[in-house]
Amino acid sequence: MIPILRHFCLFAAMGVFMLYVFVTTFFVGCLALDEKRIDNRKVCACPCIPPRSRSWEPNKFSQRDYGRLFFDKVYTKALFHPYMKVSSRIR
Repeated sequence: MIPILRHFCLFAAMGVFMLYVFVTTFFVGCLALDEKRIDNRKVCACPCIPPRSRSWEPNKFSQRDYGRLFFDKVYTKALFHPYMKVSSRIR
């Protein structure tokens, strides 16, 4: 095997491994900080915005989950359309 190719493959493998380690540790840290923010009933991590009171509940009618609406109404119907089923079998 060509030595430079072996070194490149080892370097790339170590890069991918270190990226995986970094992403997993960074994500878990961000998740822990977000859970701490939610427990303190803060809107954001900014110290100048006061936390919400303990009796506060979100208004169910003013908040719409557009992602859920899109997947329930549009994407699901398009995915289960007969033409899509036939086109997925043609390969």
